[in-house]
Amino acid sequence: MIRVQESQRLAAIRRLVNQSGDRDASARRLIAAAPAHGIDLDLLWASLSTAGAISQSCLAVLGAGRTAMTFLSEPGPEGDADPRSAAVERASCLDAACRELAHHSGKVGTGVMMAQGLPDPGESWSIEAYKRAGFTHVGDLSYLRRAISGFPTTPEPTWPAGIRVVPFHKCFGDDGRERLAELLARTYEGTLDCPELCGLRDPIDVADSHMATGVFDPSLWLIVLNHDKAEGCVLLSRNPELRGVELVYFGFAPALRGKGMALPLLQYAVGRTRAPSVLELTCAVDDRNEPAKKLYERAGMRRYSGRVAFVRPLRAGVGTVEERASRSPGV
Repeated sequence: MIRVQESQRLAAIRRLVNQSGDRDASARRLIAAAPAHGIDLDLLWASLSTAGAISQSCLAVLGAGRTAMTFLSEPGPEGDADPRSAAVERASCLDAACRELAHHSGKVGTGVMMAQGLPDPGESWSIEAYKRAGFTHVGDLSYLRRAISGFPTTPEPTWPAGIRVVPFHKCFGDDGRERLAELLARTYEGTLDCPELCGLRDPIDVADSHMATGVFDPSLWLIVLNHDKAEGCVLLSRNPELRGVELVYFGFAPALRGKGMALPLLQYAVGRTRAPSVLELTCAVDDRNEPAKKLYERAGMRRYSGRVAFVRPLRAGVGTVEERASRSPGV
């Protein structure tokens, strides 16, 4: 495996783009757009054929929360000439990327803790590569959506005794990031959403990832207080490019589960995002999380796509906030 040099970059990226279209044009567009999207094209790895040409390639894109998303070269229109060899090469590219990323300074100079992959369920070639490269399958995700129009706009509901719902910026002060991390850790207790991730990520990193999703507006992040203790949250972020709003995270600590608050809270939170530029609500959910799936179905959300989630931790140890209060998931 090699770290791709600038002279080899176009050839490596030609292998990453859709193989059934104009690969040269697509590769050049990706190269031109990379700086605007925070993509470092130095983070490219490849395998070479016996003739010295790029055979398979892997790109890592650094993200918030000390993560890196990985992308793999796909088979050509006629498939891989030698599927077994191609699978080994893809996995080797991934492994080389992970080994080097483990020593990279990361997006904000604090390292890269985890590599991720989200292949389509039908991409068996990609799923095999992630498994071969030592990634852990942490869940099958369904992506859901519904139009904002028709979503009920309601005044704030009457909550059970002792419950208040307060925007993030009015609830948490200068230590909001740390307090959010502590809250997230409590809501992961007994989670049905990618439970395999528990213990693999520092809740601070998860909080940073959530804050970097879409456009962070603390007025759209609602914290649920139970007798003044934070015990739940619904985090929504606008995505102006897609004219939508994403449900980044929604969860309760065990003390507030089963009290009938979920649907009214979701409807109230989404209603507060209404704007002419916001057309659609989206979210992702682990297919095993039946309570969440039923909630989103009751809210009118429907599946439009799916992904298979893989992760590979790159460094040992994540520190503690009350032993990171129980460790955290959060793809």
